[in-house]
Amino acid sequence: MTEVQFDERYIEDERTLERLFQFTDYRGCYSWETLFLPILIGAVDNNYTRQIMHSYFLSQEKLLYIDVGVEAAWVPRDGRPREEWTEEELQRHTNTGCTGQVVAGLRMNGKTVLEPVAGRFPDILEDKDEIVPFGMACSQVIASEPQRLITNRFAAQAVAGYLNELFGERTLSTHVTFFHAKKMYMRGVRISS
Repeated sequence: MTEVQFDERYIEDERTLERLFQFTDYRGCYSWETLFLPILIGAVDNNYTRQIMHSYFLSQEKLLYIDVGVEAAWVPRDGRPREEWTEEELQRHTNTGCTGQVVAGLRMNGKTVLEPVAGRFPDILEDKDEIVPFGMACSQVIASEPQRLITNRFAAQAVAGYLNELFGERTLSTHVTFFHAKKMYMRGVRISS
C-alpha cells in the first residue's frame, strides 16, 4: 500500500513537511517483510526550500529524500522580446537550461546512509536567497528563470527510475543521476557498499 501526500503551496518551514507526513494509515498492511519508508520528493527551484528539506531530512529516523534540480535557461534580465536579442544572447540561451541532477538521500535508524543533495552539493546550505519563494508569484519565477520542457521530462524520467527500482526490486542502486537533455544522456553514480 502506498499513500501519497502533496502540497501545491511553497514549503515555508519544516512544520509544513511534518503535516504532510503525519497522516499515515498503515492498518492491514503489516507483515514481517514490510518496511515503512517515507519518501520526500523535492522538485523545487530554489535553495531556500532545499535548506528546509535538508533540515527535515536530518531530523528524521528514516526517510528517502529524492531531490531533483534543473538548470534554468538564460534570458536577458531586461525583458526584451527574443527578436531583439543579440547573437551572443541567442547563443547563450540556446546553450543553457538543458542539464540537471537527481540525488537520493537516505536515513535509516537515525543515521544518514546516503548523503542528500545538500551533502553532495554543500553550497546549497550557504546560499542566501534574497526573496523567499512564497514572496514571489510563480509568473515572476518562470519569467526570470525559465525551464525547458524536455529538461523537466528528463528529470521526471530519472525520478521514475529511482521509484521503479525501489518499488519493483525493493532496492536502490544509484545515489546521483546527472542528465543533459540536449545531448540526450543520463549518467548514474552507483551506490558503493
